[in-house]
Amino acid sequence: MRQNSTRRNRYPALVALGAVAVFTACSGDEQNPLTGNPAGADLAIGVEVSQASAQAGQQIAVAVRADGREVLGGLQGTLRYDASKLAYVGQGVEGGKVTIVNSSKPGEVRLVSFQGGTGIAGRSGTLVFAVKGSNYAQSLKFALEMATDLNGAKEITKYKSASTAEAANLVVTAGAKPMAMADWNEAIAPTLWAAENRPKTNAPGTYLASLHYGNANLSAENAASCTSVNVLDATYVANVAAGNNSVQGVDFPTRDPVIAGNVSPNSLPIPGISGGGARSIDVLDAQAVANEAVGNDRPVVCDLIPGREPVTGFIATLSGSISTSRTLFRDTLYKVSGVVKVNGGATLTIQPGTRIEGIYTGSAVGNVTGLIIERDGLIDAQGTLLQPIVFSCDQTPKFKGCWGGLVIAGNAIVNASQAATATSPIIAGRAATANCNQVVSEGTLGTPAEYRFGGCNDTDNSGTLRYAIVEYGGFSFAANRELNNLTVAGVGSGTTIEFVQVHAGLDDGYEIWGGSFNTRNILITANSDDGFDFASGWRGKAQFLIIQSDSLDGDKGFEIDNTESSATYNDASATSPGTTPEVYNTTMIGKADPAGTGGPVAANNVEAGIHLRRGAHPRIFNTLIAGWPFAVRLDNDVATAGANAPNSTCLGATNMNTLDTLRTNRAQNFTTLDDPNITAGTCTPYPAGTSIEDDWYLDVTNANDTVSRATALLIAPYNVVTPDFRPVSATAVRQGAVTAPPAGFFDPTANYVGAVAPLSSGGIPWYSGWSRQWTTATTP
Repeated sequence: MRQNSTRRNRYPALVALGAVAVFTACSGDEQNPLTGNPAGADLAIGVEVSQASAQAGQQIAVAVRADGREVLGGLQGTLRYDASKLAYVGQGVEGGKVTIVNSSKPGEVRLVSFQGGTGIAGRSGTLVFAVKGSNYAQSLKFALEMATDLNGAKEITKYKSASTAEAANLVVTAGAKPMAMADWNEAIAPTLWAAENRPKTNAPGTYLASLHYGNANLSAENAASCTSVNVLDATYVANVAAGNNSVQGVDFPTRDPVIAGNVSPNSLPIPGISGGGARSIDVLDAQAVANEAVGNDRPVVCDLIPGREPVTGFIATLSGSISTSRTLFRDTLYKVSGVVKVNGGATLTIQPGTRIEGIYTGSAVGNVTGLIIERDGLIDAQGTLLQPIVFSCDQTPKFKGCWGGLVIAGNAIVNASQAATATSPIIAGRAATANCNQVVSEGTLGTPAEYRFGGCNDTDNSGTLRYAIVEYGGFSFAANRELNNLTVAGVGSGTTIEFVQVHAGLDDGYEIWGGSFNTRNILITANSDDGFDFASGWRGKAQFLIIQSDSLDGDKGFEIDNTESSATYNDASATSPGTTPEVYNTTMIGKADPAGTGGPVAANNVEAGIHLRRGAHPRIFNTLIAGWPFAVRLDNDVATAGANAPNSTCLGATNMNTLDTLRTNRAQNFTTLDDPNITAGTCTPYPAGTSIEDDWYLDVTNANDTVSRATALLIAPYNVVTPDFRPVSATAVRQGAVTAPPAGFFDPTANYVGAVAPLSSGGIPWYSGWSRQWTTATTP
């Protein structure tokens, strides 16, 4: 239902402009999803040329023609041509037609054409080509991806293809040249563009109060009216649909297509999500915004985005123990004073959009602040795509370790590492059996931050953490005794942890100690030590993990241990159960220059992608390992042999190949595949004295591979302000040539390397829209 309709016919010039057409070179593997030529077609679509037999050196005009039973509102697709016979020249301002082009890929031009109010009247804007050879007209083909009705309310899926035809009224535009979106914005709305083009001060990951759907340009807003949705938003959204502009983030510095611009389908409570759960920016979104800009009210557009209310200023303090169930509300900022523990059977419920901040009181051991969900407490923190929950600290600027982070403990089984004792208690409703292993937390030394984890209940439920950001957590009590950004300890399979970002922690980003819970859709960015660290007998599952390291202060992607003691890694009494999780579809990004040595600490300059040691036997499939000095490092750290111990037992008595430890993974941009500082040992069937990492990783039975550093695999994986982890093509991520994830917890359709599926232009990846970006780890 329309909430704000005070802006009717504010930009009537858009009606007079005619079609707004956006073109870009097609990237990736494009396919036409429509079947074409069905019975009872509602649309005939083809290509028009001004001349079909012009001489070499002459120019011709080309347009896409679409005729239907009803007025066509918009269309998108790819115009293909033979680059040996035609060369794209450009376009000019013509009678209300607007065309925005990116011609970086010869032979293909992607098109998004729409018109608010009157529809596109059958013909897209005109493109000008130079003739290079004969028979060029036959090479012109248009692959339709989507066509919409006048109101952008539905797709037209029944169409037939028409042959390329000459059109006498199609005229070559004099002085045609390539024009960017900014050129057209200047031409169609110079006053608006001048205002829009002023520098903005938005910080990445910050919400704008009172933001309305449709305001993808993040213009100044007013909660009482919607005066900011205009033609510039429409052209911007169309550029995203065509692939000219990136699909990124929540309110990233100057644009937000993913939330503000994604208005179709107009489903509630969150628009832009299809029936299958996919999200994309396409011609339906652009057309809906354009209609609203000219005064034709469209559902959702100009509604206030939930959770964008002005800040209330309410502040409350959390301290001591929470032993009675409590709810934290989104209209209040909660300050964590000291160590807050949820226990005694209490549930801490946190509303979507709530912010919790630890109070920083110094780096002394007794000054840590943190939030600990003990094994007799529960957390119910269910944020949403629009309103993630944020756990942070109260400092400006923030820094790694300005609070202790979030801990979730449980009653699931852990092994006997970390000085575990078989003395776990019975806990009503959570642990019916006693005397299994329990562990006193690593990073406490008897401080108030101490907690215990582990028990006999592998199906234990510690609660839900969904659509949340945990940032700047961690605390160092002493060497090898730290709190992490997000710690999950002895947690059972009844627990849900998904769609979580773990950013800029002082120690590890996401650390798991034993247990049996599963986790997915996790974004780990800029943590000081390891991105994803698991040990002590974790036996769960994980899928869709992205690790992006801080190139100046980071260590490993995965650090994997069975025990924390190098002396007991092969001791059956200490290592049962073993660390044997299944992990599918990880994107693991180190740094653009893996040989670089800049950074504050020599040891923290991004080391190994996967560090596997101390008898752990995980099963890791379909991982992209890029930008690490050492892609894979194997060692046991046998106490008597020092830090560079040989891989003498192949990480345990069982040969790793029989366990499918690493299979169908892809490595790129590494200094060496192995760590040359580790002395080669013996690992049957590989020759003694050779690199076990190389021999094992490249064993044909494992189907792992490496690709050239120069080969582009992802769009912008090393960018931190606007990262883009989408593949450049299906081939880049071996789609269809990997280990298929088993059904059940895993998504079995993820038949590719890495955490993000190959998407068409405008396709929105799962991490975009709720997560935050960063400039440096200490600069929000």
